[in-house]
Amino acid sequence: MSNTVLLFFSPDTKIELEPSLPVPSIRVSGTINENSDLTIMTWVVNKLRNKVERLNFELSHLTHITTFGIENWVKSAKQLSLIAPSSYHQVRENFLDHWNAKMDFFSFGALSKGIRLESVEAPYFCSSCQKERMSLIRTDDLKQNGDHTIAPTVSCEQCKVPMRFSWIESEYFRFLRKHPSC
Repeated sequence: MSNTVLLFFSPDTKIELEPSLPVPSIRVSGTINENSDLTIMTWVVNKLRNKVERLNFELSHLTHITTFGIENWVKSAKQLSLIAPSSYHQVRENFLDHWNAKMDFFSFGALSKGIRLESVEAPYFCSSCQKERMSLIRTDDLKQNGDHTIAPTVSCEQCKVPMRFSWIESEYFRFLRKHPSC
């Protein structure tokens, strides 16, 4: 990120802002837990309120989020969704696990209309290499067949063989059923 502003730093967490208007980006690194002060994101975005059309959250460096961390995130996400819609990019598996588990929180009014998951990590298995690999997929590439979600085909980076999705797709991508705006 160029022109990056450090919003929050602790031994566990770093939150940075790239204030590119009208779509600023917030990058979260490390662990979000009970000690992570996420209110600073809301405070800064509120100061830019009339200039922000959408927020981008870049989560590729978010290595872990605890149960308390997701509670803090939900509170901040609710407040931010009242200011501007948000796009989440490179959502890690751990965050998605909590997202699916806390689905009731994400179904609240403005929040359910204000968040879009653009890309998520997904587990695939390469039968040739005999290894599970996480692949970044765009949520637009997911297909719906009734209640069943179909993950896109992904080839192994090492051997180029098509891999199979290694989880129950409808469970892993449950956020799509309960939160179709994602």
